[in-house]
Amino acid sequence: KGYTYEQMNMAGVVDFKDNRPYDALGGRLIIPIINQFNQVVAFGGRLLEKADFAKYKNTRETIVFSKSNNLYNLNNLKKLKNEKGLDGVIIVEGYMDTISLVQAGFQNVVASMGTSLTKDQARILKRYTDKVFICYDGDFAGQKASIRGLEILSEEGLEVKVVALPDGLDPDDVIKQMGEEGYRKLLLGAKPLIDFKLDIVKRTYDVNTIDGKRKYVINAIRVIRESTSPAEQEDLLKIIRDLTGTTYE
Repeated sequence: KGYTYEQMNMAGVVDFKDNRPYDALGGRLIIPIINQFNQVVAFGGRLLEKADFAKYKNTRETIVFSKSNNLYNLNNLKKLKNEKGLDGVIIVEGYMDTISLVQAGFQNVVASMGTSLTKDQARILKRYTDKVFICYDGDFAGQKASIRGLEILSEEGLEVKVVALPDGLDPDDVIKQMGEEGYRKLLLGAKPLIDFKLDIVKRTYDVNTIDGKRKYVINAIRVIRESTSPAEQEDLLKIIRDLTGTTYE
């Protein structure tokens, strides 16, 4: 194609060892990352065998590729919107989660490619839909860490719902173990962002201890204060009352 080794190195498809070029993604399954204009802008590589180094490796950020303003599978999402319209978008973390869900019949999926969601990504999504379903891996640490990204989506005017996966499973696992129907049930049970945040607070503090209960109440009220709806606030305050025995008043 006429590119120099230096250019290929800058893009991250070639590395050098002892001044000799080699394939930076050798021995990996290559996943093309395609932008909304149907242009291949980067590659992801997934290891096919167990090894000591990272399972996933992307080519470098360049003038045509920045993780923070791209979403994997955006090209197909755009096509889907133009052909059939969209009733919400499912956001997952990785390529394989996206591929599994699409194979199972869920076409409206994009991946954040393992990074926290950004304002640029939120604005891109807003062009396609008003409703997003966040479906990250089912481990507590990951869920807690992803809250800021979810708030960014909310701040950009998107309705955010969180799909709770069984502990330790990712969307790819869920499809393999529970099938399309099992995943659809999880989608139907998706919680509004504020309820998800309350769940995180509940799992952070032990309400069976005096100190834990007090800390839970203080932090749960901080979450509820974010709601602008008096009816929603009242509903959520009742959850705290029932869980802790602290009077509603």
